[in-house]
Amino acid sequence: MDILANTWRIAGMRALAGVTLLPALLAHLTIAAESPAFMTGVDANYAPEMAARGAVWKVAGETVDLFAALHAAGVDSFRVRVWTVATGPGSADDAVAVAKRAQAAGMRPYLVFFLSENWSDYVKQPAPAAWASLSFPEKLAQVTAYSEQTTRRFQQAGIATDLYEVGNEIDFGICGEFEERWENRFNLAYMSERVWGRAAQVIRAAEEGIRKANPKARFVLHLTQWWNPEFCAAFHAAMIRNGAHVDLLGLSFFPSSGLSEKQTFADLGTSVQSVVAATGAAIVICECGYPSQPSFGGQFSTWNKAVPGYPLSPAGQRQWLADALAFCRRQPQIRGVFYWSPEWYTEEMWQAFALFGADGAAREALGALRGPTPTAGP
Repeated sequence: MDILANTWRIAGMRALAGVTLLPALLAHLTIAAESPAFMTGVDANYAPEMAARGAVWKVAGETVDLFAALHAAGVDSFRVRVWTVATGPGSADDAVAVAKRAQAAGMRPYLVFFLSENWSDYVKQPAPAAWASLSFPEKLAQVTAYSEQTTRRFQQAGIATDLYEVGNEIDFGICGEFEERWENRFNLAYMSERVWGRAAQVIRAAEEGIRKANPKARFVLHLTQWWNPEFCAAFHAAMIRNGAHVDLLGLSFFPSSGLSEKQTFADLGTSVQSVVAATGAAIVICECGYPSQPSFGGQFSTWNKAVPGYPLSPAGQRQWLADALAFCRRQPQIRGVFYWSPEWYTEEMWQAFALFGADGAAREALGALRGPTPTAGP
């Protein structure tokens, strides 16, 4: 943490009510016209809710602005969660405020249109309640209109981005076009014929709306199964066949989860190479994380399967993150890595994965976003 601490001391930064950044750092914060060649990113959308409840973040013993601290640690990109709700967390207004703070701190936002009112992911993809009773053509029209309107809302707020993710972990569908039965989900012929065609039409409708507002838009489609290149390739083929556009194929990577025995960076590299060979698409790691302790409660309590060479400890978390970034930066087909919820230390279910401890103090792993020198880990 010495380098990170010095960054803060030199900049003279303090967290002050209503102040996001001090003038001493403003000269160093610029937004590139295009996304960085390699995106070092985070998804830290819980920050406003946490701050409203009194949470603070500390670096080198000093209370800091989280967004400025992330940028100072080496983060250049920020994944922004957008739900269809009218107000509250995840709403367009809330997401615009998050994107503004990220952009002001020197990070490039990219927007994730979930096409749902709340969480949609690997195991669920509900349509918004107001869309659930629509006919399929009516839903497609609503998706297009919503996507255009929401894109314009960000543009009007001065958010500079051309990168959009449609859906989140959409392996088995999106926006109510979803396969509920596990036995069907890995039948690639069934998914291609019965699910992915309609899902692709929803995605295409969203992309059309976004491109009405931003003709330069580029699109990420995000899957969970980093370990399953055959599945990823079949999904990609179905998307292209049905008119969806894929600039980047996104993957989650949570190797301690037990979702797959393929835990190592070599395993990830093999999967990525196979997917790229089959699809021609570049890859982005949309979500990743690694725990700092072996035992924790909550929804993710079983995500404690240590990767060989990386103990479940603060030092192990730091080394895993440093090596993950170093490995991905060496792969020309991987265009970025985003750490999921590094700020979220207040909830038991994610406290072990956060890059801040229970008192809000930065863990060792925060310093890994920029470096140190990685090991030659597995």
